[in-house]
Amino acid sequence: MAQLFDSGLLVDIVLLLVLLEAGVLAAYFSFRKKGIPLADLVPNLLAGAFLLLALRTVLLGGGWMIACACLAGAGLSHVIDLKRRWRN
Repeated sequence: MAQLFDSGLLVDIVLLLVLLEAGVLAAYFSFRKKGIPLADLVPNLLAGAFLLLALRTVLLGGGWMIACACLAGAGLSHVIDLKRRWRN
């Protein structure tokens, strides 16, 4: 398990699961017209994906600027998600 974590492969697997989740939820909404609209789903999933990319960057010894860019992307996606969900 430690080798999966250290190599970044575990993060890659989780990223693939996030992509699969996005595809399944988008297809479900497209066919059934129930669930979460894609416009509401994408910012949330992007925030998580950017966090995973930041983790992967750090685990593999990538530069701090790349990790910070990923964290900034996660923060921006989170703000967009909150703005879409905010109710007056």
